[in-house]
Amino acid sequence: MRGGGLWAPPLRGMLCLSAALAVASVAADLPPLPAKGAGALDFPAAPSTFSTPPPATFRRPPLMLHPFLTPPSPPDDPSPHPQGDAPPVAGLDYEDAAGLPALLAEDQPPPPAGPLYFATGNSTTVTAQMGSTALVPCVVRNIGDGMVSWIRRKDYHLLTVGLTTYSSDERYSAVHAQHSEDWTLQIKYVQERDAGLYECQVSSHPPTSIFIDLRVVEARADILGPSEKYLKSGSTLRLSCVLRQSTEPPVFVFWYHNNRMINYDRDRGVNVTSPLAAEGGEAAEGGDAAEGGEGVALGPEEEHASTLVIASAQKVHSGNYSCVPNNAQPASTYVHILNGENPAAMQHGGRGLAWLRSPSAWLLAACLLASLSPSRPTRGQPQPRPGRRKVRAGDARQRRQRLLRAA
Repeated sequence: MRGGGLWAPPLRGMLCLSAALAVASVAADLPPLPAKGAGALDFPAAPSTFSTPPPATFRRPPLMLHPFLTPPSPPDDPSPHPQGDAPPVAGLDYEDAAGLPALLAEDQPPPPAGPLYFATGNSTTVTAQMGSTALVPCVVRNIGDGMVSWIRRKDYHLLTVGLTTYSSDERYSAVHAQHSEDWTLQIKYVQERDAGLYECQVSSHPPTSIFIDLRVVEARADILGPSEKYLKSGSTLRLSCVLRQSTEPPVFVFWYHNNRMINYDRDRGVNVTSPLAAEGGEAAEGGDAAEGGEGVALGPEEEHASTLVIASAQKVHSGNYSCVPNNAQPASTYVHILNGENPAAMQHGGRGLAWLRSPSAWLLAACLLASLSPSRPTRGQPQPRPGRRKVRAGDARQRRQRLLRAA
């Protein structure tokens, strides 16, 4: 320990000397300080190992960009805002900013080009089928800032204003596309009570309006021909079903034989076709018009719905046939398949016994029987007395005897 204490002062001196030499070497590498006054220290210039250019010739290195990116070119117009006082828009260059007013103008409705008028005629009649969706049109030209309202005239009930529905009945709504001039009133699942006048009113100065008449009809099916059909066994049965007062085609039409649905009974010789199937090239079996088929021309309010064809009708095909569309009242007919009888005579019913099935014939017979039966006096009606008749008869005999005596 004591020996270590003897060596401590020399070690301290060596450390101080090495530190001084390191400071001197660093100071020698630095450039000389410029003289700023008379009292400035003048250190001798030491040789430098750095090749630093003088400050006057120093330049910042160029900005290194990605090889696929190029620096933006300065605009031709040195003004800070090329389009007047409008500030530049982020994400758009100056050419895009030049077309910005036109882009914004596209979102605005066009200004009115003339006076307001209705393109839909006043007192227009619209027909809708019961249960369908009724569309009551109203096209307004040059509406400007006006607002369209729909009013039900029979009770002056406000239905819609613009696109807002003010009726508690959710079936009513206004249909309008942006920037269009069509303001159609839509009534879903229309009922017979919805028929009547509807007012399309525009909030102009003064308010103008037109009236649309909505008619609600009930479509029904009808099987062409008589209600009862007679065919000979082995002939072709053809039943044509049409829709009357229909405003839209049915989605499906089902045929029933008694209580059985027979649309897909091809194994029993039944073929059911529709106008869409006929347009696609599918023909009904038994193409020739046969007994029981009708070639009746359809009227303006009739639409062909479906046709049922049985190429070779047999006795098992007798019975009731029903045409049941999804959007109309069904229709029925009764078919008789005869073995050996003359179907023409029974079809027209002049000589056969078909009149026995007619309810009107039975009613007429009952009336004839009632008219031929003797009438009986009702209660309270005065009846003749037999005694008076005898007296009157005796008086007549006495008068005849007196006349004979006098003669």
